[in-house]
Amino acid sequence: MEDIQLINESGNTFTIISSESYSTGVYKNREIWYCAVQIKIGTQSYSGQFEGWWEFTFMRDTVSIYIEQLTKMHSDLSGSIRIEDTESDAKVSLEMVKHGHVVVYGHIGGTHTENYLTFKYQTDQTVLPGFINFMKSLL
Repeated sequence: MEDIQLINESGNTFTIISSESYSTGVYKNREIWYCAVQIKIGTQSYSGQFEGWWEFTFMRDTVSIYIEQLTKMHSDLSGSIRIEDTESDAKVSLEMVKHGHVVVYGHIGGTHTENYLTFKYQTDQTVLPGFINFMKSLL
């Protein structure tokens, strides 16, 4: 899989570096699928550059919801989406603000761990089609 990047002019990056879908069994006659997505965040500040990565796991059923929310955000140039890890409190949010700009924020690594990275930066709506296509590839 090719890396998907959401980047801004300051060099802050949100990169999806790998993904995998897998079945964990059957529950109530329904196969349960999880998607594991490794997300790497790189952010720059006056004190230097920081990087971290976290493997997000979420139910495959939520991928369709994420696709719908991202597509609506892109077409309406408004709205937001929050992607949450089912195994920790890690999360990534994308929020459309004025003039097609997108604020990307959240934290990777659970706050229960010794190290985690909280981040916030701004990019624009041109990153959304690649992110939507990535999510579609998980189905």
